[in-house]
Amino acid sequence: MRSEEGVQASDHAWASALVRDWNEGALDRLAARLSEGVVFEAPVRKGGLPGGIVLSGPDGFRAAFPTLKSARRTFEMLSVLADEASASLVLRDDEGDLINVLLAFDRDRRISRITSYRQARTVRP
Repeated sequence: MRSEEGVQASDHAWASALVRDWNEGALDRLAARLSEGVVFEAPVRKGGLPGGIVLSGPDGFRAAFPTLKSARRTFEMLSVLADEASASLVLRDDEGDLINVLLAFDRDRRISRITSYRQARTVRP
């Protein structure tokens, strides 16, 4: 993502701010990053089981946010890879599970797709 507001200055700083917004429950700041047609998909549930959720649009995200937030309270960012069109964030949740979050960006550098994959087993430090 290469723009004044995006990842150009620092992929890590941009992704850290996104994770911080999530951890703080900053719904308005999170929603401001989303495109109108954003799709959020979590195709794998805890334990690697198939299923999950699909949400469309900022309104769908806003409506589901309280449930999403209560399911996973906080994340620690372990790594980020990004370019103009996409980003991949590897996160650890507060239970020690790893999550890979793939983001796609539209032409306005808003997040147009969020796909989240969970590992099948818990990582113990």
